[in-house]
Amino acid sequence: TEYRNYLLVYSVPQSKLMAEAVEYVAKKFGYRVVLIDQSLRPRLKNDYHIMDAGPLDFLKLYKSAKFVITDSFHGVCFSLIFKKPFIAVHSGKKALRMEDLLVKLNAKDLLIKNIECIGNALQFDVTEIDLTKVREEGKWYLENAFEVDKEIK
Repeated sequence: TEYRNYLLVYSVPQSKLMAEAVEYVAKKFGYRVVLIDQSLRPRLKNDYHIMDAGPLDFLKLYKSAKFVITDSFHGVCFSLIFKKPFIAVHSGKKALRMEDLLVKLNAKDLLIKNIECIGNALQFDVTEIDLTKVREEGKWYLENAFEVDKEIK
């Protein structure tokens, strides 16, 4: 992408905590903010607002980002896959899948529930996270789900 040294923000509800985290990280590291969302008037401060990212654009933006802040389960997954330093902002009841995944990976510090937690999240080394176990569990689940489906028919 043409953006350099940027913080990628993938947010659905754009909460106050999300705005605080984006401002904190952008200022601390001097990153420009690239925001992916579909709102006409985003509530988050940004340098680039992308409303029409297709699948390839989305992946390229993740791959080239220096840091990611997200409140989306899928945003967390892409951050993990690309081994990008990231913060997951807790978004209430919708955060359960993110929380479960990060607990399984011994990475719960990456999920912040208030701005005071951000220090621990920034110290976490994402490159140390091993996805092997959760990938194997997912593969096993899919293989067995299809076997159960065959038995029902």
